[in-house]
Amino acid sequence: FWTQSFGRITGASSWDNGAGPFFLLNTMSWAFLPWILLFLTAMAMNFWTLVRQRARLLPGQEWLSTGGFLLTYLALCTSHYQLPHYILVAFPLAAVVVAKLLVNFIHDEQYRRLCRVFASIQTVISLLLLVAALAIISYIFPAGWFAWSLWVVAVLLWILTFFRYRQGLRVIWISVVSIVAANVFLTHYFYYPLLQFQAGSQVGPFIREQNIPAEHLWAWRVEDPLDAIHFYSQRVVRMNYFYPPPGMKDDYLLMMRQGLNSLDSLHRPY
Repeated sequence: FWTQSFGRITGASSWDNGAGPFFLLNTMSWAFLPWILLFLTAMAMNFWTLVRQRARLLPGQEWLSTGGFLLTYLALCTSHYQLPHYILVAFPLAAVVVAKLLVNFIHDEQYRRLCRVFASIQTVISLLLLVAALAIISYIFPAGWFAWSLWVVAVLLWILTFFRYRQGLRVIWISVVSIVAANVFLTHYFYYPLLQFQAGSQVGPFIREQNIPAEHLWAWRVEDPLDAIHFYSQRVVRMNYFYPPPGMKDDYLLMMRQGLNSLDSLHRPY
């Protein structure tokens, strides 16, 4: 456990996918939407405040969230092997950093000009999220009337929110409405249709319904990852990889088009 985890930072682990120090920041640019620009601004302001105060905090000033995020990010970005979801552990700290800035927008007159700027920025970002949701249901995976009705409701909620709140609260609530709507459409009308093209989620229910024993299940020339097959079959499936396929009675052979063509060329009955 030590070598596999901490060895990525020390170099003791052989795992290396060439991810640079900005890999996780690039991930945040979309994964932390629509708050990413607010977060970067808040971090810069917090650092500038610390510089002006010569690294000394005044009574009542909180810097644990900023420093905690920084230390976490530095530990993660020095790893030789990084995946996008690693940065998620630091999102709660990033959320506190953004929340502090939003509180200042609402209650501190010194932030009025910056609040006006971000009211415009967040309006554009939130509208782009709604446009992206529209692109999903109209072009990427065309959906029916119910999806279009949901999108119209989301737009109406956004309009109501935009005109109901003043700038400080508007920055918060139009962002909330847009990202909630975007995630609803991503979950139901983007990721769910994508599962129709994933071997594990399509084969898994068949294995469960037919109650196929693991010892009678073989995989041959399957290029699609089969990690999801365990979840959708509701059992641990030990795929038996064998070349050429066994061709024994009551065996099930999982393959793709290339494997089927090879099976035909071998004149193996199935």
